[in-house]
Amino acid sequence: MIYRRLSLLALLLPVLVSVSFSQQTRVDSLLTILPQHKQDSNRAYVLAGLSESYRACDLKQAKAFGDRAVALAEELRSPRVLAHSYTALGWAHEALRDNAQAKSSFETALKFAREAGDGSAAASAVRGLGSVEYNRDNIEGALRHYRHALKSFRESGDEKGTALTLIDIGIVHRFQGSFDEALANFRQAQELGRSLGESTVLAQAHVHIGDIARRRSQSELAREHIKQGLQIFKKLGDSSGIASTITMLGSADLNQGRFESAQALFQRSLRLYENLGDASGMAIVLTYIGHLHNIQGRFDKALTMYRRGLALHDSLGSGSLVIGSLLSIGNILYQQSEYEQALEAFQRSLMLSEDLGMKGLHGSALIHIGLIQMNQDRDDQALEKFRHATKLFSELGDDGASALGQCHIGDIYARQGNYSEALVNYLSGLRAFEKNGDKMHIASTLHRIGTIYSRQGRLGQALVSLNRSLKLREEMDERSGIAEVLTDIGALYVKEGKSDSAIVLSTRAYKIAGEIGALVQQKDAAKTLSEAYAATRDFTRAYDYLLSYTHFNDSLFNVEKAKSINEMTAKYEAERREQKITLLEKDKLLQASLLERETLIRNVFVAGVVVLLLLTGLLLHRYLFKKRTSEQLSSTLAQLKQTQAQLIHAEKMVTLGEMTAGLAHEIKNPLNFVTNFSESATELLTDLEQSPDDDHRSAIVEELRGNLSRIKDHGNRADTIIQGMMLHARGVGGDRGVTDINALVEDAVQLAYHGMRATHPTFEVDLIQNYHPSALEGNVVPQEISRVMLNLINNAMYAVWTAPPLITTDSGDELSDGSSAASPSHERRPTIWIETASREDSIEIRIRDNGPGIPEDIQQKIFQPFFTTKPSGEGTGLGLSMSYDIITNGHDGSISCTSTAKGAEFVIELPK
Repeated sequence: MIYRRLSLLALLLPVLVSVSFSQQTRVDSLLTILPQHKQDSNRAYVLAGLSESYRACDLKQAKAFGDRAVALAEELRSPRVLAHSYTALGWAHEALRDNAQAKSSFETALKFAREAGDGSAAASAVRGLGSVEYNRDNIEGALRHYRHALKSFRESGDEKGTALTLIDIGIVHRFQGSFDEALANFRQAQELGRSLGESTVLAQAHVHIGDIARRRSQSELAREHIKQGLQIFKKLGDSSGIASTITMLGSADLNQGRFESAQALFQRSLRLYENLGDASGMAIVLTYIGHLHNIQGRFDKALTMYRRGLALHDSLGSGSLVIGSLLSIGNILYQQSEYEQALEAFQRSLMLSEDLGMKGLHGSALIHIGLIQMNQDRDDQALEKFRHATKLFSELGDDGASALGQCHIGDIYARQGNYSEALVNYLSGLRAFEKNGDKMHIASTLHRIGTIYSRQGRLGQALVSLNRSLKLREEMDERSGIAEVLTDIGALYVKEGKSDSAIVLSTRAYKIAGEIGALVQQKDAAKTLSEAYAATRDFTRAYDYLLSYTHFNDSLFNVEKAKSINEMTAKYEAERREQKITLLEKDKLLQASLLERETLIRNVFVAGVVVLLLLTGLLLHRYLFKKRTSEQLSSTLAQLKQTQAQLIHAEKMVTLGEMTAGLAHEIKNPLNFVTNFSESATELLTDLEQSPDDDHRSAIVEELRGNLSRIKDHGNRADTIIQGMMLHARGVGGDRGVTDINALVEDAVQLAYHGMRATHPTFEVDLIQNYHPSALEGNVVPQEISRVMLNLINNAMYAVWTAPPLITTDSGDELSDGSSAASPSHERRPTIWIETASREDSIEIRIRDNGPGIPEDIQQKIFQPFFTTKPSGEGTGLGLSMSYDIITNGHDGSISCTSTAKGAEFVIELPK
């Protein structure tokens, strides 16, 4: 089974993982592989791979192969195969926006992935559940699933899954209007895609980064990224990716006024989506085509496209796209002066966007409702809407939408005659539009500025701004805007007395407005024509156009229509109030439920307190018991510490006794010299008194001085020995200092030897001392190192003294019981070797004996406190333990022991 799994991976990796192949190549490769596998897990994997590949070019086939993969996996009943098959089917359903089936498939896949312990497959299923929630406009649920999937992909080391999930999270942030966070997610995915060589990831990242730029009106940057993504999708043959990318390019062209190019791109993407069977993509493109017709003044065609898109979005349950379609439909109805229907669409979009928490779309709905209120002369309410919308756009970082909001605020100030404040808002908006290269809004803002200049009497500046606006709108073929600007230029010419020019321009405006059904623009053009003909004293035509103006004005703003709009607004506000009342009632019920819950919690709390008191009593009893036990243990510990202190003191006394014996011998020599030289000095004094010869007397005096000097030297020698003994007796460690290690070791050897001789007069040993030829100086505490050396040398002497004699035969055999061998033998004398040496970073001291050695089973215990191999009464077991602490803890050195049947060796290393 393991071999087959590996062979499958080797077979599929070049097809499913390599991103250089086109989608068709992947499909062809998998179809070639499929017949090679019958009813086995490999065949199920291939079917799942085909479902994944067809998602980019044929959604129906994607679902068909997903169904086949699941059917085979159900027969095989392998959890891992089932997880992958159900995941593939879930993605096919998700692409078709069959959210219920997609959710069911992903949940089943998740169950089998967990059963198989496949973290990556589980993460893919969770990611799919996030996409289902996103399609249902459950944004928080989608984000929760995506973050869970991202964590799982990272834990399982699936970097491609990580990158794709980062794109999903970025899409959610973009939907919420958090463009900076979205951009950070897309760029992380882009870096992962680049490092992995995953072309699909890289293409998606480019397209979404371009879409952020497009939404910020950064048209050139948007086109650059979107085109890079398109090139990769084309190379892959990914029809779905190509369609979505072409749609974005068309949108960028639309914003820049390249209407022919936009139209061609939208038609291409619409055909691709139709071939894919992607209803969601078709609906989005239909909405964009509606935008194009709207800008060009083909309102009826625009309305048809918007309504087709709305029907598809409604059928798919895409809340955010439904809102966008409603806003677009309302905008067309507004331009056609169908204010009641427009307001109904805007209010529906306002309610939906508020419920779904979509700030950007909510702001757009507020702008459109404010425009209707402004046309009803309800400027205060309109201004409130515009300011609220502008604040929302600013919070989202949507500079283009925020600039548009400022322009609408400027419209209110212009109506109120506050031209300077209006101009400030217009100029601020114009700078933002020029920065982003948004030609459509540059043209409309220049038109507004020209109107303000005209009202201020700055006719020359007004004409410049209006002509700039006209030129841009003619380049974009924005017919509604052309009619508006021509009318205002005509009105300007009337003021300047250029009535003929005014008639020409206004007549053209009147004709264009009539062709596109723009009643407001026709009304304004009729008014300008009436004034222009009156100025030329052609009162008949002036009167005719005045009647037309009155007719349009009455049609647009009659009392019944205004009343209807007011009623609709009141109805909307009443509905919102009812919703709030319903929410308050629900809140009241919730409060009652919480009260019941709090009562239950209180009762449980009281019961808990009773139980806690009982537990407290038990714990107190346990505490008192443990306290008594602790006191007993403390008493026992104190006794043990006292015993330990006594043993340590006894060890020191043993060492001191051994030192004293040695010192007695050491002090005896200088005392003998002192005695001898004192007797000699007495005799010399007698000779000095009796000698009559001055020369002889001088010689005696000199000899006497020599004797006194020698007495002093030997007295100092005795004093040094006694001071050292006193330091050991007091247990004083002394201070660190640079010390001659050779001399220190040699003194310890002599003290130990004479001490042993003092207690055991028959003791003999050969001391072979090999000291480093130059002085070895170490930064040590002399008394402590001396104590260590005494311990080690005393132990060595004890070992060679108490050991049975070793007999070495001429043949090299060793006997330890003194029995005879076949060849002549010689008794080996007790010997101790003492060596010092200089290493690179340390001073080494070696003490070796030819005693019986230390048994292997106790070598690890010799440095433990109170462990001894001597008979009871002869050792405390603290000598080596103290020595170990002095060397390792006190001097940062090391001490070790090796032993055989031929003797033991201790090695000390001290840092230089």
